[in-house]
Amino acid sequence: MEAKISKPRPPRPPDPNEVAASQTGVNIGTAVANTQMGQVNQVTPDGSLMYSQTGSQTYTDPSTGRTYAIPQYTATTSLSPEAQAIRNQSNAANLNMATLAANQSGRADQLLSQPFSLDSVPGGADRTGFGPASYGADLNTPQFSQGGAPLPQTANLQDSYTPEGGFSADRQRVEDALMGRLDQQRGRDMEGLRTQLANQGINIGTEAYSRALQDFERTNTDMRTSAILGSAQEQSRLLGEARAAGGFTNEARQQDFANRTGLFGLGEDQRRYADAMAQQQFGNQQAIQGRGDQIAGAQFAQQQSIFDAQDNARARALQEQLALRNQPINEITALMSGSQVATPQFGIAQSAMIPTTDYAGIRQQGFNNQQANYQQQNANYQAMLGGLFGMGSAALTGGMFGGAGAAAGAAGARPPMHSGPGSDRRIKTDIEPIGQRNGHNWYKFRYVWEDPGTVHEGVMAQEVMQTRPDAVSTHPMGFFVVDYAALGLEMV
Repeated sequence: MEAKISKPRPPRPPDPNEVAASQTGVNIGTAVANTQMGQVNQVTPDGSLMYSQTGSQTYTDPSTGRTYAIPQYTATTSLSPEAQAIRNQSNAANLNMATLAANQSGRADQLLSQPFSLDSVPGGADRTGFGPASYGADLNTPQFSQGGAPLPQTANLQDSYTPEGGFSADRQRVEDALMGRLDQQRGRDMEGLRTQLANQGINIGTEAYSRALQDFERTNTDMRTSAILGSAQEQSRLLGEARAAGGFTNEARQQDFANRTGLFGLGEDQRRYADAMAQQQFGNQQAIQGRGDQIAGAQFAQQQSIFDAQDNARARALQEQLALRNQPINEITALMSGSQVATPQFGIAQSAMIPTTDYAGIRQQGFNNQQANYQQQNANYQAMLGGLFGMGSAALTGGMFGGAGAAAGAAGARPPMHSGPGSDRRIKTDIEPIGQRNGHNWYKFRYVWEDPGTVHEGVMAQEVMQTRPDAVSTHPMGFFVVDYAALGLEMV
């Protein structure tokens, strides 16, 4: 069946309600599948955990009204026979203990109904008028000798061995001389390094060039540092010589000061002896008063101990009374606190999660693809119409091939095999069969670029190809053209 030329139709956009309903169904199905995958039955030596479906719950989508049956599940934990037996025994023991506690609670009710009394508890210590110990008065400090012989004047020692600046000018002259030689040598070495790098094919800006310059600068820096250290050594030598000269002078002055200090010491010995005697008398007075203070402190501590013993006796008696009152309650509490059987511990099953299918996104992508295909088809259709209209205009102004045929006839050559604007069914419309001519079906039609009401008569190229393929050729635009003269016919 031959294809017809028709304007492409745009795709129908997705219905939002339909897409939402489908997406909801996909989401619910994925959620149910993930739930089922996560409900892994577990069996341990102490028991088992089993999942089972126990009905379903109906969910109605408020936007579409569709209903979904969502399954409901029950997780059942079962103990092993041994663990179940232990639990039964524990429950029975707990029941017995609870019964005993209930019986004891009546005795506790009788005990607690009596007010708590302190009549048998001894009283505490009476500390009225009890104050700190009374100690002796402060002693007068001894009278020591005032002043003494004046101290000898210290030796006028020389504290500076160097001229102003500490030989810095000498060090700078040495450093400048060394640096001058290094600067001259650095210029020659830098020029030689650049020539060497150029001869080796190492260009400016490359990593090797930069690394070579860094090594050169590092070596030059080390040489300058050595020059600075050399000048500092010269300065240290000059300082050492000045220090030795100053030391000799100070030793002589120090010896003179030591002689004068020895004379001063004799007078100080006499003054210190007198002060020692005064200090001894003061110490004796302190010893006498200290003994009295010790006796007063001992008496205060003894009375404090008596009071503390009375308070401790009251506290012990009070604790005994509280223990007698609380003992029945503690017994009931102990009876009520029975041991429990531990529930089996189950691991978390590591199940894979099924991702939700993005139905809405897939549907929208499909629509986008259809829309792009429609736009391409529409562009092709518009281009085809432009070519057909151009071909129709050529036919209306003298025929698509009339000029070529006439030129060929004038030259005595065979005219083109095809004639007319084309006999391809795909460029015709309003086609109606009206009979036969020379054994070929004869039709009434108009071309797609012509106005309604225009009528032509002729054959269809696709039918002629079945009987007379030699009379049919293909136009460069891709349409079939019939040579009516070869059929002994003429298109009307």
